[in-house]
Amino acid sequence: MVKNKGFLPSGPSEVSIQRQQIKEKIFSLLPACKEPDPDSNVRFKAGAIIANPPAYGHSHVAEALKIPIHIFFTMPWTPTSEFPHPLSRVKQHIGYRLSYQIVYALIWLGI
Repeated sequence: MVKNKGFLPSGPSEVSIQRQQIKEKIFSLLPACKEPDPDSNVRFKAGAIIANPPAYGHSHVAEALKIPIHIFFTMPWTPTSEFPHPLSRVKQHIGYRLSYQIVYALIWLGI
C-alpha cells in the first residue's frame, strides 16, 4: 500500500501490481514467524499472534504454528475523554469524546 499510495487502485493498471504485492505479503507471513532474521540471523519463534481483523493470513499462520491468536482492532473505537479518535486531528482535551461522533458521522456519510 505504501508503494501504491492507498487502499484502492487508482486505475486498472494498478490491480495486477496490488495483487502481486498481496501475494508477496501472504507468502512471507509464515517464514517471518519462524525463520532467522536476514539482518541479525537471530531466529524468531512466535509465541502468539495479535492481529488486526483486516490483516492477511493471521489465522492461517497461527494454525500452522499451533499458537494462540487474538484478533482485535488495534485502535480504540469506543468514545473516551482520554484521547481523541485516531482518525481525527483534535488537539483540545475537551473535544476528545466528540471527535468519535464526528469521525463516525463522516464515515457514514461516505458509506
